[in-house]
Amino acid sequence: MLGVRLTELRALTKDDLDLRTPGIWIRRSQARKTVSTPKNKKARFQVLPRALADELRSWSLRTPGQLLFPAPSGIPLPNNVLNRAYARLAAKACVRRITSHGARHTSGSSYAVLGAGQKMIATLLGHADLQSTERYTHVQVDATRPIVEARWHGLARAKE
Repeated sequence: MLGVRLTELRALTKDDLDLRTPGIWIRRSQARKTVSTPKNKKARFQVLPRALADELRSWSLRTPGQLLFPAPSGIPLPNNVLNRAYARLAAKACVRRITSHGARHTSGSSYAVLGAGQKMIATLLGHADLQSTERYTHVQVDATRPIVEARWHGLARAKE
């Protein structure tokens, strides 16, 4: 997952998909039946991996209506539909069950492990302030191992 909020995902239209860059424009959010600006009140552009953009292009051509991710009935995607899909995928992969919001936290943590700074992660997750981002970047203990090993190696060489 890219870290997009479910409320933003359900408001995406086919016009928000940019296949040249590729990416999606997050301009709206839909909570219940109310469409408004995203939570931080700012539109943002979310870069997509080329393979995902190609899949979304095919998906958008097969999907009726203007919504990029409609429910089977054509209405905006309800929370329980996405969360059930996450539960099925987790069971299939034999990993811990996760919700769409949990996947957002995982995205923030994954970006941190890959070396992205707090400002970059805040931009990717659409946070207005860095304090919010800190709650989303749970660094896994195993991810610290290479840094500790590299530092130890450097200190050991300095003693020689």
